Amino acid sequence: MDEQARRQIRVKNWRLWALAGIAVLTLVYTFLRQAPIGERTITLTARGEQESVAGGSEIWLRRVEIDGKEYAPEEVFTGKWIEEKGYYVWRGFDQPEGLTDSLTATFPGDADVDMYFESNRWRGILRVKDGCLLPRLYRVNCYRDTDAEDELISYKQTRMAPGILRAARLLLFYATAWILITEIRQRVVRRRKALEARQAPEPRPNKAE
Repeated sequence: MDEQARRQIRVKNWRLWALAGIAVLTLVYTFLRQAPIGERTITLTARGEQESVAGGSEIWLRRVEIDGKEYAPEEVFTGKWIEEKGYYVWRGFDQPEGLTDSLTATFPGDADVDMYFESNRWRGILRVKDGCLLPRLYRVNCYRDTDAEDELISYKQTRMAPGILRAARLLLFYATAWILITEIRQRVVRRRKALEARQAPEPRPNKAE
């Protein structure tokens, strides 16, 4: 076997192991992101973020739904926000003593959790850290160009946008797996042909007449 053939084999082997590594890492990452393993922790954090056109940065948490059942926010979360009109409120002014920027709650890993926030021109931006083994950070923008106080924004609906990223990860995994399987099949075919070539009987020379 000449040096060029050895170099080609090394390149193919490197590509094969690289594809295998990508496939495994993608599978593990997707599994850890999607699988409801252990407990699910949700942390809400308000720090006065707001749109440039917003009239304020307040966050008004109206209600929490867990597996379709409604709860008051104070029944679910630890931490201290302002209780006003039956809602949980964070604001950057007139803060009472002990007010925390964050609220935290823990649920079963497979719990279906949704939260509803008031949405109008005086509301700000909330950060939500949500997940089991590898939590993800979401951005909930409660600003809407309206004066209404009965407009709500659902956390679950806001969170659906990263579904495109989840689909892209799955597509990447399946594409990598397909390339890996194709490479293995090609290697098997090449080895089979090489083995058949070695085992084929050598042609006998024609006897001179």
